[in-house]
Amino acid sequence: MNIDKVETLNIVSLFKLIIFNILTLGIYGGQYIKLLSEKLNQLDDIKHPINLHLCLTIVTLIYVNALFSISTVFYSGSELFHAASSLVSLITWVAVLVWALKVRDILNSTLLLKKGDENWFSLAWTVIFNYLYFNHKIELICRGPSRDSVENT
Repeated sequence: MNIDKVETLNIVSLFKLIIFNILTLGIYGGQYIKLLSEKLNQLDDIKHPINLHLCLTIVTLIYVNALFSISTVFYSGSELFHAASSLVSLITWVAVLVWALKVRDILNSTLLLKKGDENWFSLAWTVIFNYLYFNHKIELICRGPSRDSVENT
């Protein structure tokens, strides 16, 4: 894959992504997921594009999570309220995990990476940090010494 295609995926710096994600209670992270998915789907080499309905579902769930977070400040509520909040959080986490595993497979196959390669997207880091990890790894590929190994594939 050409390094220019990888550079199109370099949307925002990791620092800004983390700060904006904290300030917006995760909403910016959902928008980043949607934007990264759209950019991945525009690449020529993608055999199985990411379903944008999944991305919109994730964004919606993140908005609902943010509403639950804000409402807990004003309403200490019942156990039912906390159970609903926990359920939405769990569903959001599962949806983001499914998205992250799909993106990881797309990135590894599109970049022709094999396990053990310097630029290979790790399963463990994907599960733990998902889109933050993708952002970091894409930044490293775009500016790091391993850039040559991607350009030569």
